[in-house]
Amino acid sequence: MSDLAFSVVIPTFNRHENLARCLAALAESTFNRKRFEVIVVNDGGADPQQAIASSTQALNVRILTQTNRGPGAARNHGGRCARGKFIAFTDDDCMPDADWLASLERSLNKKPDALHGGRTVNSLPENPFSETSQSLVDYVHRYYNDASAKRTRFFASNNIALSAKRFEKSGGFDELLCAAEDRDFCRTWNQLGWSFQYVPEAVISHAHRLTLRGLQKQHFTYGRGALPYWRKASKTDGSSIKVEPFAFYAGMLTHPFSQKAPNAALISALIVVSQIANAAGFGYEAFRTWRSAGATVETPTEVPAPSRSY
Repeated sequence: MSDLAFSVVIPTFNRHENLARCLAALAESTFNRKRFEVIVVNDGGADPQQAIASSTQALNVRILTQTNRGPGAARNHGGRCARGKFIAFTDDDCMPDADWLASLERSLNKKPDALHGGRTVNSLPENPFSETSQSLVDYVHRYYNDASAKRTRFFASNNIALSAKRFEKSGGFDELLCAAEDRDFCRTWNQLGWSFQYVPEAVISHAHRLTLRGLQKQHFTYGRGALPYWRKASKTDGSSIKVEPFAFYAGMLTHPFSQKAPNAALISALIVVSQIANAAGFGYEAFRTWRSAGATVETPTEVPAPSRSY
């Protein structure tokens, strides 16, 4: 039986420089290196071995390769191959703090059957588009994890940890979703009656460099993913597609000001842009699937697969 405490699973697709930085950060971990392994799942991209060779010397790293099937499928593949008692998921553009694993272990030892979620900070504060993306994540995280409200809690998949046994029992991430697979995973976890535990001291730095077009594309994809997410929810638990109350969106726009962001007005304006892109993606997916359902014959090129976003 393995004596590994953690298997750290990192899905990746052709972002070798980001991946090297992520591994370099893990190499600085205060956690005993003999007690964790790192599983890099190459999701159909170029072989990252040479690009990350210098970063892997101090770590126990395994590289798994699969055909391009998206980050959810990559996480599942890594989770199935994990040898650790616990699985910690992060992304290739994230840099865990030195105490990340130690903080997660302390929390997991207290509640081994819970889903544990850490805190993410934007490491590119000079990039307003990256700052906008992180502001949205922070706001949604705070909204859905409000203990005073009866909402399904939400932890983003770039900073979560759980027992390997519970991951197997949960069924893992839905590989058919192009986005919102982490939200769906949390919904499934909640349906199973399992608990959530926030671990604010388990910090990762997120370095997702975005442009205006990149922000729009990101949220267009989120919008496309939202429709199949809600359709699945309606079949499994009777949930209908719902629009959050006006206060939710008002809070989203004022969140940068409440956090006293230096460029709060710009971030608030970019949030509006992101939500327009999100709505456009939702509408596009609704029209695409409606048209597909009403067609008699369609070729694969006429019905594009949702983007696999990293």
